Amino acid sequence: MVKANGLQAGYIRPIAWRGSEVLGVSGIGTSVHLAIAPWAQEGRLSVVARESGINVTMAKYRRPSADFAPGHAKVAGLYIVCGIEKDRALKAGFDDALMLDWKGDLAESTGANIFLVIDDKVVTPTPVNFLDGITRRAVMGLAGKRGWTVEERTVRPEELAKASEVFLSGTAAEIVPVGSIDGHHYQAGPVARTLMADFQKLVREPDSEGFGESTHLVPAVAPLAA
Repeated sequence: MVKANGLQAGYIRPIAWRGSEVLGVSGIGTSVHLAIAPWAQEGRLSVVARESGINVTMAKYRRPSADFAPGHAKVAGLYIVCGIEKDRALKAGFDDALMLDWKGDLAESTGANIFLVIDDKVVTPTPVNFLDGITRRAVMGLAGKRGWTVEERTVRPEELAKASEVFLSGTAAEIVPVGSIDGHHYQAGPVARTLMADFQKLVREPDSEGFGESTHLVPAVAPLAA
């Protein structure tokens, strides 16, 4: 697919969906179809890193409990709420929205995981009801290689006021610094910038400066099922 499209760098998305043999909710007895779509990445992202960081607002809807929906699955239906909140944010002049979970704790943005730098620690919410992103795991691994403390735990919204940096991670967006979340303002600081540089080496120069040993963390897009 990459060779046929002449891509040196880009984004690959496999999409699986059921056939039309059965009219109804159940997928039993239907065939499975697969499409693989490649993109040249530049200029096609809905969230693009800026020098000053992107502007984010708090979402109104929340991520559902893990008892209500399979949050660890990359399924198209689970993105409906994210799409609503993304559109709401864009129409209000923001770049993205930050979603809470059903308990009111920080979860993720509409399509990326979130990290905070608090007291010299890299903090990220535990993925109870949202995707444990491949890029998220890569960022945690790179931070660990730097000797930085990484805390995966429940993160309360009020901790946004304590953070010196906030950034998002995703397969397409990679690492995106956040400049503001409603009333809280941040700088694209040294932690985010260092991880951005390390990530570039990881995915584009895997054998440079010892990062080759972590090539198992190179992101690959998980299937998006319809």
